Amino acid sequence: MRREFGNSLPVVKVPKSGGVVDLDFAYRSRAQMLQLRSYLYGQSIPLPPGVTNATLGGETMQDFTLSPHSLVIEFSALKIYRIGEETMAPSSALPIGASRAVSEMQPVLVDPAQSGSGLLNAVLALLPASDFPLDDDAIVDSDVVGFIMVASIDIHNKQMTILSPGPGTFQGRTAIIGSLEWQEQ
Repeated sequence: MRREFGNSLPVVKVPKSGGVVDLDFAYRSRAQMLQLRSYLYGQSIPLPPGVTNATLGGETMQDFTLSPHSLVIEFSALKIYRIGEETMAPSSALPIGASRAVSEMQPVLVDPAQSGSGLLNAVLALLPASDFPLDDDAIVDSDVVGFIMVASIDIHNKQMTILSPGPGTFQGRTAIIGSLEWQEQ
């Protein structure tokens, strides 16, 4: 905030209350994974007491866990951006006397065909559908309407398999990749 607003905005540190407990990394990581699993698969629905199994369409079912929609899409169907400093070359890699022309909040288009794209198992934030191409400011300031996960990448056929909590089309959509990854277990 200081970079954006300078010293014109005072920042006040508020002390923690007496009952506040710091959560360790392992707990936070486990909670994130459970939330992502719940988002993609839904909540498990237990059978009522006394019912040993149920039928759906004539088939006996004992597990009512939902499944995410698995879709194979072309690389060109989804524009994926990465936002942040880690997407730029380090200052030491620039010519002597040159400085970065890219800001920390500038979206950089990710090429799924590149081996170092980091898309495999990545959780992507899906932006609202738009009838026109989004500029950098619109991408950064846009709301997130959902999340999808890249399950596999087929570089030879220029396709990727994504998991989504519901059906839909992703043609012409924009997504943002962050640092969150998820693998089914």
